[in-house]
Amino acid sequence: MSLVQQMQAAANAKTDNKNISTVNKAKLKAVEQAPTALVVDDSTTSALRSQIMQEFDGLAIVLEADLAQLKTLSDIGDKKQYKAEAIEKNEYFGYALRYIESGANHPNSVLAWLMIWLVDLNRWSDALAILPTLIAQEQKLPKFFSTKNWHVFFIDYLYDAGNQELAKHEADPKLAKLRQIGATFSQYIAAYKDYVVDKLSTENEVVAGKLFAMAGKLESPLHNYGNALDHFVLATSINDGAGVKKIGRLVAKKIGVDSPL
Repeated sequence: MSLVQQMQAAANAKTDNKNISTVNKAKLKAVEQAPTALVVDDSTTSALRSQIMQEFDGLAIVLEADLAQLKTLSDIGDKKQYKAEAIEKNEYFGYALRYIESGANHPNSVLAWLMIWLVDLNRWSDALAILPTLIAQEQKLPKFFSTKNWHVFFIDYLYDAGNQELAKHEADPKLAKLRQIGATFSQYIAAYKDYVVDKLSTENEVVAGKLFAMAGKLESPLHNYGNALDHFVLATSINDGAGVKKIGRLVAKKIGVDSPL
């Protein structure tokens, strides 16, 4: 029996369904009343939400223990290994998928920290699976992060990952890794381009601009010059200091078009 299951069994032994604590009643009521267009309000859904709430209660305690243990580690590699092992051991990602499926909607530190760890571990596909829920539910980033915007958080880390892959590519020009990280940029842009261009660009032009700047830099080595030029033009239109005018002109020359930069 896992640690979470042991904790839940102990909690269930202290109370039955007819004597739920006032705190848990309030939590269950908040979850059941949370608006969602994805879930039909029937007895099966209510039961699922109740189970998810109980699972959250246990995992939130386990998460606090994991965060405390991480503070004792100084080596970045050790920290990443611990996060990867904790995600698997405590089934944080499986819980996140069940939480999303249930339609539950409540402040969720487990979901937030899972996102942070997935990004730190470069598990971009998994991160993109839970990002829409974090955004839609306006889940809070931990207080010590300088941004409160999940888009800014995601773009900052994704940009750094792209930069790292470009540096590796210069030393060892293999394209597989560039394609992988480039695909993540493409997926994010496909989902959120309108938001970044219409809203984020007015709030944080540097972050919005560098998303498209890096997307273009990743397309260029793959010889996707048309896409690269489009990204460079958009990056510059958002932030004139995005730093991609020169490379944009070179790309335009390669495909025989007049540079708009």
